[in-house]
Amino acid sequence: MQNIIHVLAGIVIFLYSVTQQPIGTGFIVGYPVSEDGKNVIPIIVTAKHVVGDNNKILARFSTKEGEVPEFVEYDLESLRQNNDYWEHPSDEGVDIAAFRTPHFNQADYKSFPLDLIATKDTFNELSICETDRIIF
Repeated sequence: MQNIIHVLAGIVIFLYSVTQQPIGTGFIVGYPVSEDGKNVIPIIVTAKHVVGDNNKILARFSTKEGEVPEFVEYDLESLRQNNDYWEHPSDEGVDIAAFRTPHFNQADYKSFPLDLIATKDTFNELSICETDRIIF
């Protein structure tokens, strides 16, 4: 089994304003596009308040060489126009934003499998509440 810290380090990314000021973190989820789940579209998931009113943001990826991190610019307005950016359509209390990201050959990242994300049914079956302490 892989070390959970190493796995999380490959999933978590840092987000910045276009002036390279840190604005928050996100993580990469693999949305399966094949039945066997081996082919995925990477989706960046973050808090909606992290994105805020920014039309563009930067994401910092580690490179496969392990040297200088790579910054990738995301044009959020363009992603919205292409339906590749999502927020909850009606509930302002849901603080989540997600957007599609292309694969980057030079980047060293992993995606969290979509089927490992807890659903409402999982929360109900395990009686998980907002105040519960969850440990990997």
